[in-house]
Formats: sequence, structure tokens, C-alpha cells
Amino acid sequence: GATARRLFYRSQARLLARVVAVSDVTRGQVLGIGVPAERVVRIHNGVDVDRFLPPENGPLSRQDGVFRYVHVSRILPGKGQHASIDAFCRLRPDQRKGKTLDVVGTIADGIYADQIRVQAHKLGVGFHFDVPDVVPYYQRADVALFPTLMPEGFGFAAVEAMACGVPVIHYADAAVREATGGHTIEVARDDAAGLRDAMLQLFMDANLRADLAERGRAYVQRYRWAAVWAQYEGVLQAALK
Repeated sequence: GATARRLFYRSQARLLARVVAVSDVTRGQVLGIGVPAERVVRIHNGVDVDRFLPPENGPLSRQDGVFRYVHVSRILPGKGQHASIDAFCRLRPDQRKGKTLDVVGTIADGIYADQIRVQAHKLGVGFHFDVPDVVPYYQRADVALFPTLMPEGFGFAAVEAMACGVPVIHYADAAVREATGGHTIEVARDDAAGLRDAMLQLFMDANLRADLAERGRAYVQRYRWAAVWAQYEGVLQAALK
């Protein structure tokens, strides 16, 4: 049970000189199982901001007039692809005209993948599973959706989208809020109508999209791998003394 797992994790952590948590939220969880505070170091995840880049000519919508939402994540219920589809289908037919939603990611739950395909039937949703590279899907998008329903440790998909200059809408989650620095639009968890409204807001407000894109891209520069690795080197050197 939960008590046994807690005791196991605590016993394993005692064997380690340092435990690295990828966010302050995760660090709090590690401290909660009884690991001494002096052993737990927070180092945020790194992102390859030289690969996750804004497109050279801006979003593809500037060329073909199609406004694209994208949801990039592992395909499983906790990542909330069904929430993105639900919000998209809540748009009136006239509001949905000229818009698409791309669901992109590695299938972790095949049954769920089939379920969301059925959910999205005839709604203008594209499915791109197990693709070799997610960067092009970010780069052609106007808005990224991340309505996660599971507790996140960091929120890679949101940060990757920001690195590509794509404004992000996400469900309320402490770790995602920490990772993105608040340079996003946050919606209450499980609020499909609120997610739909935020999607419409960003569609209608090009200035807000541009502002979030600029601030987001600037903010995630702190996650450059060189800077993150320097922090790991410091932890390793201290642990070896």
C-alpha cells in the first residue's frame, strides 16, 4: 500500500548522497516522504531551445489561413487529450470553421487512443501518433493545449511549445505553473467551457498571442541544457567531496 511504498522510497533515498527534483513541487513531494532536506536539490529539466525554435516565417496560418491548435503529449487519459477534443467540439460550427486540432504523441494507452479517435469523429481533428519528431507540429501551430489531469513533475510539453514561440493554455497545475513562470493562460482543471473560451480568446487576440509567444520564448531560455548541466556538475562535485 501507500505506507509500504513510502517506506521503500525513503529507504532507497537514504542510500543516495543527493536526490534531484525537477521542480520545487516535486521537491516538496520528496521531502514529504521523509528524505532530509539537505539531500534534496531542485534542478529544473533542460530543454533543447536550439532545436525547439519558432518557425522562420511565423505560424503556418499566415500562409494558408488555417488556425491550428496542437496538443502534444503521451497518449493516455491523464494527459487530457479528450479534454482538448471536448473543448474543440464545444466551439459552434461557425467558430470551428477554419480551425483544426492536431493531437500528437506516443501511444501509451491503445484503448484510449481508439476512444479519442471515436470522440473526434468528423470534428476536424488530426491524429499523429508515434511521430519521429514533434518539433514541426509545434512550429506549425498557433496555440498549444495542455489540459493535463494528472499531477505533473515539470510539464515538458508546455515548455517545449513556449520554446517554439507558441502560446500555451493549460489546466491548473502547480508544477506546470512553476515551469512556465505564469507566461500562459491557465484554466481551472476539468473546465471544458473555460478551455474553449481561452481557445477563442487567443484566436481573436493576435496581440495577446504575440505577447505570450515572446514572453514564453524568453522565459524558457533558463532551461538551456548548458545551464542545467552546470547545476548537475555542481551537485556531483559537492556529493563527491
